[in-house]
Parts: sequence; C-alpha cells; structure tokens
Amino acid sequence: MKSNKGVTLASLLVYIAVLLAVIVILSRITTMFNKNLENVSFENEADAAFSTFNSVMLTETKKKDNLVIQTGNLSPVSGGYNFVSDDSTAGYTACRFSTRNMISYANGTVFYNKVKICSNVSEFKLLYTKAENNDGKATIAATMKIGDKQFDQVYTFR
Repeated sequence: MKSNKGVTLASLLVYIAVLLAVIVILSRITTMFNKNLENVSFENEADAAFSTFNSVMLTETKKKDNLVIQTGNLSPVSGGYNFVSDDSTAGYTACRFSTRNMISYANGTVFYNKVKICSNVSEFKLLYTKAENNDGKATIAATMKIGDKQFDQVYTFR
C-alpha cells in the first residue's frame, strides 16, 4: 500500500479556500472598526474644541477682579474685523475683559485674542449678565454648536 505524505491538489484547494475566508472576515471586521473610529474621532474633536474654550473661559472668569468691560459683535472691514459695542439681550459674538483679553467669533472660528481655539463652529452666542442684575454675581452664558453637538455653559465671575 502507498501512503500519501505530500500536499494533494484537493488539500491545497481547501487551504486556499480557508485562507481566503479568513482574509475576508478580517477585512470586514477592520472596515467596520475603521468606520466606527471615524465617528468617535469627529465627536472627540468637538469635545476637545469645547474643552479648550471652556478652559479659556474658566481662566478668565476665575481671575480676581476680572469683569467684562465691553460686549458686542464683529463687523467685517477690509483686512479684518471691527469690534462694534452692543449690549444686546439676544447675545453677542465678542467680549472684552478687564484683563484686555478678548473672546470673539468670526467665520466659524472662535478666537481668544488672535489665537484660534475652536473651529467648525456653526453657532456661537455669549450673554453677559452684570452683577447688579444677578444677585451680586456677574455671569456669562456661552452657547455654541460644533458639528451636531450643542454646548451650553454658564460661567460665574469671582
């Protein structure tokens, strides 16, 4: 009797079929993982941008004797923007603090002085409430929308 000790054509085809099935399964899992990773990455981008904004606002509102000295909106002019003072009850897009720092919003970007801190912002409003109108505590309410995520936060000055 003869013994078959080598690789036959039938066993080679089975090996190739099993290897091909494993590769297809791994590619499907990898594709699904990458799509979910992109979704998480965009959500993390929005959260990171708001976290940066939140850090700046907390820094400004927690400084001793710091207040908002001017509120308003930015109006485009040739070569940049002008600050237009406005105490609107509907909110505004820029404010200047007594420390001479400024938060502003223009063209989907939020700036701290001249440094970009948030991008892809579709909505941005600030609403300042003076201390005498709010039981002795000045507050500033920020509302912003980054992508599909809405962020609302109220900051109280020291």
